[in-house]
Amino acid sequence: MARINFKEENSLPPKDFKSKFNPLKKERRTKRRSVKTNCFFLIGFLFIFILVLLFVMIIKAGIIEVPILSQIFYRVPTPSRLIVINNPESFIQKSANFQYDQTTKMTSIELTEEELTFVIRQNLAKQKEPRFAQNTQVVISDGEIEFFGLLLRPIAVNITLKAKVFKAEAGEKAPYSYQITQLKLGDLNLPPSLIDWLAHKYGQKAGAKYNSIYLNRISNLDKSKIPLIELKEGKLILKLAIDIEAIQSRTLNLFKIVSQLDKAEQEKLNNLDFDNLATTTVEKLKEIGLTIDQLKKLKGLNPK
Repeated sequence: MARINFKEENSLPPKDFKSKFNPLKKERRTKRRSVKTNCFFLIGFLFIFILVLLFVMIIKAGIIEVPILSQIFYRVPTPSRLIVINNPESFIQKSANFQYDQTTKMTSIELTEEELTFVIRQNLAKQKEPRFAQNTQVVISDGEIEFFGLLLRPIAVNITLKAKVFKAEAGEKAPYSYQITQLKLGDLNLPPSLIDWLAHKYGQKAGAKYNSIYLNRISNLDKSKIPLIELKEGKLILKLAIDIEAIQSRTLNLFKIVSQLDKAEQEKLNNLDFDNLATTTVEKLKEIGLTIDQLKKLKGLNPK
């Protein structure tokens, strides 16, 4: 008779042995899939949240108007003080308000916030496609200036810009420095970090060209002759190194010399024909500090 080795039969693995490990693999796969699903869900949630946030910011800025939502998130912006110009003709006929200091030889020119607002609006009215509406205005307080207006292009949005102006410290190349204290689009206040980034990227690049031209012009001048800017309540004061007395004295002397010349020389001066002036006329003009090169610059001011 054949012997049956029961030990060998018992030692063989059961047929469904492999199937006992399948649930473990499925669990791992399920866990991996759940992690990926959660990641995709989180990314999708953040993406939707950012879109909703941007949508609310656009509504708050007043770029678009959405029923009900605009009433909740948007408030019509207003300037800190409303500038009203009742009689524009008075500003056209008004002479400049300036004072002359005989001690410092400086001339101070005062411009009120109404005058600055009038000048800005006049320039906008002359433009075919102005960037700002006629509600544009300037408000000046102690050390700070505020610009408010409705931007028309490329998008329609109210802008409120406040900045402080500081005199340059020792060692600085630029004559003045500024700090933007507020930048507001509609009813949306931009964060200070974004304001600093915009000022650094656009403000310094725009001012670099001005500063280079300005510094080249005053490189041979005394620092005491650099124009000074002061912001006081309701007005801007610009102090220039202009000696009014010297200009008046030179003008009177010029009239005296012209009156002593013959008609031929007077005609040359009236026609700005400075190259053909007589030698005696040129010498007399030099006595009062006028050269031919300085007189030739008058040709650029000739309305003809």
